[in-house]
Amino acid sequence: MDFAPTPEAYGWKVEPRYIIRDRDAVYGDVFIRRLRAMGIRDRPTAPRSPWQNGFAERLIGSIRRECLDHIIVLALQLAFCFEMRALSDRLVSSAPE
Repeated sequence: MDFAPTPEAYGWKVEPRYIIRDRDAVYGDVFIRRLRAMGIRDRPTAPRSPWQNGFAERLIGSIRRECLDHIIVLALQLAFCFEMRALSDRLVSSAPE
């Protein structure tokens, strides 16, 4: 099987010479062999060194902050709805008949 790099494979007009990656287990032997077959060098960062790939770490941090902000807001709105429901139930149950 021929793994000659094509612009469709990586999305740029110029073929990348190397890829910087962390040492996650998702990058197995198959991935590394495929890169080498395409002529792309594998450049893993040092273990426990997030500062070596600042662009990816910044993106992950931004996504995490955005997701957590929305989850907190959603959780606060949900808590408010439950509190209002509990309050209305107490008012209805304590009303004179």
